[in-house]
Amino acid sequence: MNKPTLLYLHGFMSSGSTLKGRALAQRYGEQFAVCLPTYPQLTPQHSIDFLLKLLQGAESGVLVGSSLGGFYAQYLGHVLNWPVVLINPALDLACVSSDLSGCHTNPFTGEEVMVDEKWFDGLMQLQVAPVRPSLVLLCQDDSTVRPDCALQRYRGIGEVVLLPEGGHACWPLTPVWPCLDAFITRHFAAEA
Repeated sequence: MNKPTLLYLHGFMSSGSTLKGRALAQRYGEQFAVCLPTYPQLTPQHSIDFLLKLLQGAESGVLVGSSLGGFYAQYLGHVLNWPVVLINPALDLACVSSDLSGCHTNPFTGEEVMVDEKWFDGLMQLQVAPVRPSLVLLCQDDSTVRPDCALQRYRGIGEVVLLPEGGHACWPLTPVWPCLDAFITRHFAAEA
């Protein structure tokens, strides 16, 4: 039997090789086929197409998404019927503190992305209802994405953990390992 997949989805203008991605790979690498892609962000549909192709053949898994990666994890969890872990997810652009409009260059890949009305419209086409099962990790001191938005969206639907600090990066992950471990064990104990 193949290992289930753990797919980590980074945030906007980031990469899969961040500290968070590497920490997840180190912690869960024996139990899961861990995938830390740096996916294209030219348009939201480019991102989703790349990720769906990457997951072809994967039978089961968990999606871990941070910030905009949380938005994509929610969509993919809905499509694939996989559990999701959302870390300070950007689920509603009204809850993002800065205006993303304009041209951005990913410092990890050099990819240039023009965020305009068409880009935002593409993102909104991927909006889905909250996913079950889900674990939502929110840092109260996140100054990029307001934690109350995800809290309102997932309260009563998923497990929500409010952390007093960690910032938008939710780093270090040390305080959340027990929650993550319990969530993973509940949903993948039979496959371990």
